[in-house]
Amino acid sequence: MDNCFLIVNKIAKNKAKDHISLSYDERFLRRKKLVSDNGFEFLVNLPETKSLSENQAFRLESGNLILIKNFKQSCKSYCKEKTIRSYKFDWNRKLRSYFRKG
Repeated sequence: MDNCFLIVNKIAKNKAKDHISLSYDERFLRRKKLVSDNGFEFLVNLPETKSLSENQAFRLESGNLILIKNFKQSCKSYCKEKTIRSYKFDWNRKLRSYFRKG
């Protein structure tokens, strides 16, 4: 498995060996095993947490570049995930206040 220690800004799309589609939440990372859209596995090991954006690329030890693309997510599925997270947060807040009273 190849390793990545560096993010490259603004590369030409034809220079990339492969590409990976990442959702908004997945684009905040430091250390993680990723799989490109064509099945190429690599390990990201950055010195600090980075917020990645479209058209940046992972530079692998082998010299290959993996282009970052935004994952196209429908509004319906995004809103559903956001609502579920909101309910979980509200539920946890209620539990904490209940146990503090006791």
